[in-house]
Amino acid sequence: MHTVDSTSDGAAALANDSSVARVEADQVRAVQAEPDDPGYAQQWSLPQIGWDQVYGSVDPLGTATVAVLDTGVDASHPDLAGNVVPGTSVFDPNSDGTTDPNGHGTWMAGIVAASTGNGLGIAGVGYAGVRVMPVTVLGSDGTGNDSDIISGVTYAADHGADVILMSFSNPGYSESLQAAVDYAWSRGAVVIAATGNEGSSTPTFPAGDRGVVGVSNTDFMDSLDLTSNYGIDTFLAAPGVGIETTAAGGGYATISGTSAAAAEVAGAAALMRASSVDATNGVVVGRLARNADAAGSTEQTGNGRLNLARAIADTSLDSIEPAGSPPVGGGGPYVGPYVAVAAGITLSPTEGRPGNTVTVSGGGFPSSGNVTIKWDGTTLTTSPNPCTTNGGGNIQGTCQFTVPAGSSTGS
Repeated sequence: MHTVDSTSDGAAALANDSSVARVEADQVRAVQAEPDDPGYAQQWSLPQIGWDQVYGSVDPLGTATVAVLDTGVDASHPDLAGNVVPGTSVFDPNSDGTTDPNGHGTWMAGIVAASTGNGLGIAGVGYAGVRVMPVTVLGSDGTGNDSDIISGVTYAADHGADVILMSFSNPGYSESLQAAVDYAWSRGAVVIAATGNEGSSTPTFPAGDRGVVGVSNTDFMDSLDLTSNYGIDTFLAAPGVGIETTAAGGGYATISGTSAAAAEVAGAAALMRASSVDATNGVVVGRLARNADAAGSTEQTGNGRLNLARAIADTSLDSIEPAGSPPVGGGGPYVGPYVAVAAGITLSPTEGRPGNTVTVSGGGFPSSGNVTIKWDGTTLTTSPNPCTTNGGGNIQGTCQFTVPAGSSTGS
C-alpha cells in the first residue's frame, strides 16, 4: 500500500494506470463518543444493543414522547430533569402523574430517557429528543384494573404519544383492552408491553394483544432469563438483567425483569421516531423486528434481541403490525434473523416423513457455533453431533437427522 498527496485529476490518472490495483481516499476515522455519565460503565445492556454505535453519531432532529403507563414518575429526579412532560393520573384528575409513590414508573422512565451526557448518574436509551409522559394507571401497590389501563391507553393516544409503554401483565384477555390498543395503533403509537416474570409460556396481556410488541428478557449471554415469560406473545427481546436506572427520591437502582427489557425497547423505538419523524408505527416495528440479533429461539425471543444500531440505520418502509396471541392472532409476524437463516438452508429431501433421513446444508447464521434442529418442537440428534457452523455462518459440510416416528409430515 502507498499513500500520496494528489489532486482529483491526479487520482483519476492513477486509477486509469493498469499497474495500480485501486485508488481510495485516505479517510479519517474517529472513536465513538462515550457519555460522561458516571454510571455508564455499569450499563452493560447499552453496548449489547448497539447503543454505543449510535450515541455521538446519530443526532435526532425531531422529538418523540413515550407514555409510561405505570405508577407515576418522580419528575423531580435530577437525572430526569427536562425529560418529563405533564401527563395524568386516572385516580386524580388534578394530578399530572409527576409523582411516584411506588417507584416502578420512575425505574421505567430512567431506562427510557435519563438525561445523557450531563455528568450525572446514568444514560438513557433515548439519549436525545425523547420525553416521558407519565400516565398513572397503577396504584401505589403496583397493581391496576383493566378499566384504568384502558383509560390510560386512550389518554396517551389522544395526547400525542409516539410510544406507549406498559410494563405489566396478566394472562386474562380483555376485548375492551384490545379495542383500546387498536385505537392507539390507529393513532400511530408504537405499543410495547412486558411479557411477565413467571418463567411461563402462557400468553399474557397486553403483551399478547394485536398491535403490541411483547418483550421478553435476556441476560448478559443473550440467553432467555429464567424468570422471563416467553411464547407466542413474544415479539422481541431485550436485555433485562442488572439494569441501572433512576429511583424515586433522587437515587438510583439496579433492577431485573421484563419491565426493564420492555423499557429498553420503548426507548429505542422513541429514539428511532425522533430520528425518522415520518416513519409510521408499523415502519418502526418492522425495522426493530428485521434488525434484531439472533438469540435463543423464536419461542423465547420472537424476532430476536433488540439491535438499535441496525434498526435506526434501516430506511426500509415495510410496515408490520404484531399479530398478537390467541384469540386475536397466531404470533409474529417473524421477519428477524431466524427467517434470514432459514432462507439460506437447503434440505434434501424437502419433505420429511417419519423415518426419513434429511440432509441439511447451507446457512446464513450470524456467527460460528452449534446448530439446534427441532421437529414438532423436539430437539433432534444430528450426525455429526453437534451440527456446527464455520466462521462464515455456514454449516460445516452437511448435517443429517432422522424424522422421528409418529411425527407429522412437514416441509
